[in-house]
Amino acid sequence: MLHRCVLIAASLVLVAACGGSSDPAPAPTAAPPDGAIELRYDGGSLRVELAVTPEERSRGLSHRASLPAGAGMLFVFESARQPSFWMKDTLIPLDLIWIDADKRVEGVTPSVQPEPGVADGALRRYSSEKPVLYVLELNAGAAARFGIVPGSQLAFEAASR
Repeated sequence: MLHRCVLIAASLVLVAACGGSSDPAPAPTAAPPDGAIELRYDGGSLRVELAVTPEERSRGLSHRASLPAGAGMLFVFESARQPSFWMKDTLIPLDLIWIDADKRVEGVTPSVQPEPGVADGALRRYSSEKPVLYVLELNAGAAARFGIVPGSQLAFEAASR
């Protein structure tokens, strides 16, 4: 009998750990997880989450119902490139800030809007004009409010994980 109970319990754990693609989307959240860093710009600072691994960069800010003012997400790449971003599963409008290896803003793509219900192949793609090492996502309109424009110098420590 004890052996049967252990076997049933082990089966339940295995089923719970193997969720399929039919699982609901993660619950929207607004709070940044541990590991956020301070990003400084002329006139202030922001608390930003890091997206360093391919999985973190792929997930980005998707499924978030909101993003606190003064918060954002910094995407960190292994080398300078012209990354392509889309708004798949993103629920909030964002500013995309393209940052070079010297932490200078190369460009700003303002107010990128969510595209709910749009098929992957039809989603708009956003990219920098020049190779960048970082991309910062903020609430739409935040770059202008904070005075973050092409040429702005930023300061932060974005250690890889």
